[in-house]
Amino acid sequence: MDALASLAEASGRLRTQAADDALLRRWQTRATVWAASCDAAGSPVLLDAFHACLSHCDAAARLLVLDPGAEAAVAAASSRGIDAHVECVGDAADARKAALLAADALVVCGGGAAFVLDALAVGTPVTGVECAATMDAAGDAALLWRAGDPAAELIAATVERLRADAPLRARLRARGHARISRIAAPSESPA
Repeated sequence: MDALASLAEASGRLRTQAADDALLRRWQTRATVWAASCDAAGSPVLLDAFHACLSHCDAAARLLVLDPGAEAAVAAASSRGIDAHVECVGDAADARKAALLAADALVVCGGGAAFVLDALAVGTPVTGVECAATMDAAGDAALLWRAGDPAAELIAATVERLRADAPLRARLRARGHARISRIAAPSESPA
């Protein structure tokens, strides 16, 4: 089994795992909630996109950063004056599931495939900047742009679109579940 299939299998198990109910209640609000995954290069794009959401769409929005060691993103949020809206989720699977269930979208600005597969497994739409790992994991189950596109505004607008467009969310959810099933299924190779 290749690495992506192993990740998809683990993400499929997240679907049946319990979420942290206290965190889920705290994060489920009428405000826009973004779960996010980013690498050091993607952090500025993510924070710019989230700042655009706060400024133009939803002043009560929350950004839940899933990556371990995301303190750097929170520190950068502080320099932008948005740190009160940004929170590190941590490594616990029940907290990660609560964040993904509460989120209107997983916003990906670099990083690995694991969080993308987790989001697809629990039915959270995925959007963000294209990278090889995200494209391999999500296939056609995400709304992605090339890194050269004006990603910050596109990402903010797409999260708002995903929040408002129930049929689009349903299509992406169905594609995501199908993607997880396809990747996690053992391939039949000749012996």
